[in-house]
Amino acid sequence: MGAPHHSTPRKARLRGAFEAAVALNLPVSKRQLFELHGVSRRTGNRILSDLSDRTRHNQPNRPETRGRKRILKDADVNAIEDLLEKEGFEARRLPWVSMPAEAGVDTDASKRTIQRSLERRGWYKRKAQQVDYTDPKLAARRIEYAKEALAQRPEKEDWHDIFFSDETHFGYDDERDAQIARPPGTRNRPENLQEKRIPKDTEVKLLHAWACIGYNFKSPLVWYEVSTNTNGKMSQKVYLEKVLEGYVKPELLEKGVSFILEEDGDSGHGPGKNNPVRAWKEKHGLREPSPAAALGAERYS
Repeated sequence: MGAPHHSTPRKARLRGAFEAAVALNLPVSKRQLFELHGVSRRTGNRILSDLSDRTRHNQPNRPETRGRKRILKDADVNAIEDLLEKEGFEARRLPWVSMPAEAGVDTDASKRTIQRSLERRGWYKRKAQQVDYTDPKLAARRIEYAKEALAQRPEKEDWHDIFFSDETHFGYDDERDAQIARPPGTRNRPENLQEKRIPKDTEVKLLHAWACIGYNFKSPLVWYEVSTNTNGKMSQKVYLEKVLEGYVKPELLEKGVSFILEEDGDSGHGPGKNNPVRAWKEKHGLREPSPAAALGAERYS
């Protein structure tokens, strides 16, 4: 049967008692100290002479060897950060465990270790902001239009009379999750509950508005409804009545505002050659930007 294991606190108490007896010159022998602390003479002597026990590591003249060495060094985390900052979205979507290899770091660190190391630097996994996908062919057409427009208007002052216009849609959504003040343990009390409901299909994109902006200019929202659909897609009839006749004519044209109305190629804006919206624009001298007018703005929307 092997010798009993003595805990670190017991070893520390024995060492402390012995060092105190020596320092105070007390008439106490080692045998008496060993008996008092319940250890054999051989074990007691080994404890007093052992300088490798972890309780001795607080001595300033001895190197610190406690604790596990970091698997990921600061230089390794720096390399991963460089990858995330320089390579953008594709790097940031990588799983935690794949990031070191992509950054050229050779490590056996676990996913959790990598995650904790980067979170200490402020990197957290969050849901990516969702944006609409743009078809490559459409992107190429838009670039073509932008180059042509910039060639005709190379200076920033050339754009001061351009009014950019578009529609926007407001869908129904109940209140966001509220942040409330409440005592601990009262989460499920009736006064602390927020009722929410899922919107009906007919409530999606419930409100629709048109607006335009330009240099030192901002129009109000022009609210409209389209009886032929529920998604707010502009029709030529509504565009004529609500936007052109209802706002552009009385608030811009008749007041002598100098502007060129930039529109997208939506069919409701009358981009073709023969339609009521086109006829109205020509009748009232509504200027359109070039090259959009010459090439057909519908090609770029």
